[in-house]
Amino acid sequence: MSDDPFANNEPLTIENPETFDGPEPVPDELLEKAVKKVQAVVRGNGMRGLQVALADFEGEILKFEAYEVYKMDPQTAEKRVNGKQNGEVVGSAGDMKTKMNALLEKITENPDVKKNVIELMKKRPDLGFALENQTISLDRFNKTYVVHELCTSCSGARMLACGVCHGDGRAVCYRCKGAMLIECPLCQGHRTISAGGGRKTCTKCNGKGRAPCPICRGRGVTPCKNCKGTGKLPCQPCGTTGWHSLIGSLVVKAKCRFWYDKEALVAAEGAPEIPPLIDQLGAEMVTDRHADISLIEDEARLKELDREVKGDEFKIPYKVRLPWGNISFRLKDRIIKGKLFGLHPELVHMDPFLEEPLFPGLRLLDEAARAPGDAAAKIKEAAPYRAVGEAVVLAARLNPSRAYEAFAKRYPFGLKIETMQKMLISAETALKNVTKKPRRIGLAMGMALNALVFTAFYALPIRPRIYNYIPDLLVQALMEVFLLLLCMGLSWLIIQSTAASALHQALAHLLPPEKRKGLVPRPGRAGWVGIGLTLILWLTMIPVTYKGSQAAPAWFDFLLSFL
Repeated sequence: MSDDPFANNEPLTIENPETFDGPEPVPDELLEKAVKKVQAVVRGNGMRGLQVALADFEGEILKFEAYEVYKMDPQTAEKRVNGKQNGEVVGSAGDMKTKMNALLEKITENPDVKKNVIELMKKRPDLGFALENQTISLDRFNKTYVVHELCTSCSGARMLACGVCHGDGRAVCYRCKGAMLIECPLCQGHRTISAGGGRKTCTKCNGKGRAPCPICRGRGVTPCKNCKGTGKLPCQPCGTTGWHSLIGSLVVKAKCRFWYDKEALVAAEGAPEIPPLIDQLGAEMVTDRHADISLIEDEARLKELDREVKGDEFKIPYKVRLPWGNISFRLKDRIIKGKLFGLHPELVHMDPFLEEPLFPGLRLLDEAARAPGDAAAKIKEAAPYRAVGEAVVLAARLNPSRAYEAFAKRYPFGLKIETMQKMLISAETALKNVTKKPRRIGLAMGMALNALVFTAFYALPIRPRIYNYIPDLLVQALMEVFLLLLCMGLSWLIIQSTAASALHQALAHLLPPEKRKGLVPRPGRAGWVGIGLTLILWLTMIPVTYKGSQAAPAWFDFLLSFL
């Protein structure tokens, strides 16, 4: 069975959606903001911001109702615990179920539930707007019932008779088995003991052959070890409380769905683009102030909505004021069209007007990606186009997914998605071309340095002198492994350093020195080649030393002894 309280519901409808009379024009300040947004995108991309002007706008502030539809989703649970627990005390489990069922019916009809939800939503930054399939806890209406039951094991006494001594507190002595006497440990029951070459009466048992049991001291019983002589044990079933509590909990929750009349909105404005934008933004419509949204608390309207729903549902309406319209801008001798959405305002479904003025810069960036030897010069030549320069900087700073995210925020319109993706790919490839030759130079420098280090360590008398103070073969081997890892790291850093130097030079016209410091490219394939060549150089140097004038490492001789 589905846990979704809406699972079997019919599609949501509102019989009489509230309308707000009179069209409201979009204020001029909002249109001026739209012009400034286009000017900001245009500026530095082959055009001047002053070449942008508003050509035409047809739209208004849309006013409509949206609803959060809440369906009561109360949950009940029972559990039995030890002791007298708090809660409303009822006489029996049957009484508890009866009261819980009555309370459930009462809650679904309680107008305070809706008021409580409205108060909760007013405290949220998003006002609870556009919540979909979320559950709201209504703790104010939770209820706990309890049935106190006397423990049937101890009858409320909290203690039980010991099962070993049956409440007596004493147990038969395990040594004498209750006989109180045992065989005399001195004469072993013979009544006499050896004395001065003869025998005499046992002084322990006085000639009786039996003596008092030392464990029970001749009483035949000992304190019960199980209950320590008390005859009673704590009652485990009730945890020594003497009571059990059957607790019934009613937890009141409501699950919500978001609804507004999409068909009517689209039909009225002829704008199928609006619902996807609202659904995509969701609660951000309120938190980011895309629209003016407020809760409707009018009692008459709330009661009218109550008549349209089932007994266990209620609706909370919102008044939405959303600027929308067709907008066009004059860009030199061109007209570019799009849609205005929201209070920011957002410009959506805009023509890709930047691609034509950016074409020379895009061509140069593409050439930089295809020409390794001339990449830095091509990047510099394309840099006057701001979007191209920003794509290069983002590709240098961030991984591809984060670079695209940042680029899309800077250019929410004016460029196609495919164009932005291609720009970032070309920028990344161009930067690899810039650092390709420097990486190879760094690789050669690293290998030369490593060859010098290995030659000095293995071919000169440095190593034997050090090892005179370190006779342990394991420590010697670890030192040489450390030397190998150190040389690998040095080659990696040298390759990275030469690549970073070339990258900083290529981006000098795009970033100030303090911002270029954080740009450290990865060594890439050259770095891994350097690590591999360092290992080969190290493995080659040891056998050469073995055949030369210097003694091979002792650990190497030790390994050869097994071959």
